[in-house]
Amino acid sequence: MQPSRFLRRLLVQAVLVAGTWMALLLLTAVAGDLVNLYKHRFPLSDERAELPNYSDKEAARAMFADIRRTVEDYVPFVEWRRLPMQTGSVTVDERGYRVHRRGPENNRPDSRTIGFFGGSTMWGQGAPDDGTIPAIFDQKTDEFVVTNYGESGHTSRQQLDQLLSLVNTGQMPQVVVFYDGFNHVWTHCNYGVTTSLNGHMAENKLRRALTETPALGFVYSDIIAPPVEFVRRIIGEKKFIRDDFCCHDDPVRARQVAETLVETWRIARDVVEARGGRLYVFLQPNAYLGRPRIDHLRLDRIVGAEQFRAVYPLIQAILAERRLDYVTDLTRAFDGQDYIYIDDAHVSPNGNAIIAARMIDRIRGAEAVGGRPSPKMPS
Repeated sequence: MQPSRFLRRLLVQAVLVAGTWMALLLLTAVAGDLVNLYKHRFPLSDERAELPNYSDKEAARAMFADIRRTVEDYVPFVEWRRLPMQTGSVTVDERGYRVHRRGPENNRPDSRTIGFFGGSTMWGQGAPDDGTIPAIFDQKTDEFVVTNYGESGHTSRQQLDQLLSLVNTGQMPQVVVFYDGFNHVWTHCNYGVTTSLNGHMAENKLRRALTETPALGFVYSDIIAPPVEFVRRIIGEKKFIRDDFCCHDDPVRARQVAETLVETWRIARDVVEARGGRLYVFLQPNAYLGRPRIDHLRLDRIVGAEQFRAVYPLIQAILAERRLDYVTDLTRAFDGQDYIYIDDAHVSPNGNAIIAARMIDRIRGAEAVGGRPSPKMPS
């Protein structure tokens, strides 16, 4: 075969391969848009709606479907928040905060602002708008203007970053509530998620998106990676997380995880009190500790459970040793025979009502003993 004919054939084949791959990339993009549209309009059913926690199964199915329709977007420092949306059971405002129906018009004229910070349990996974912790707190009080700053997946460090962003723009609540522990332990006791004590759940995902010089080269990142990312989105990012739990057999790491959580709380307290506010911290319960009713659940992540059994006692020991009176341990808040948990962290609205009541008792009790902080923020 003549060299020129061989080169022409090779060139034609190269063009065909490139064209085929470009067509595949285009089809991947179109398929991704169609899948997103379908998932938004027809979200997958959530088996948690069938648990005995919910007497109205249809309402529960609709609520979980609405939650699945929410979409996250990048937000500086806190990394992500949901985009605005409004359905029958889930409302997210233009700031990315979940809201409920009760408004400031129901409060006393001298009401103070109170902000609730946490992960998905504070945001209200498993509850409609009016069944979240902040919503129930608002329903049972009239001396606070309530804002829910919770967001799914956020750790205590992200809560602190959210607080600093509010301080930086003169919007810090006069009373600040932190409710966390689960996300902090699950994230920092799992090297498959992060090796950093300042990491978060989406670290690997954001690193893939932001790395300008990818380890596998630009051919992979620009040509091969798009179909791979499409598969990730279809299957779900969490399915690609390689659980590499460490705190159950590494006491040094377990201690570091406990210490960084308490230190984050201390920094938050310094920030809030320096500006005339008041901070209340609540250590979040989980299904692996205490004596809650969990016979209706399938909790088969035994190694994951050991992370909480390794770290929570260390947190509790630090609280007792340092006499941190602004922290309340709610680890055993759900002990009893009621159906409360819907998985190892999230609860149905009856659980949120228990937590809201405990928060009200703690905050009102502290205010009665310690006096009411000034309603004016320093300039």
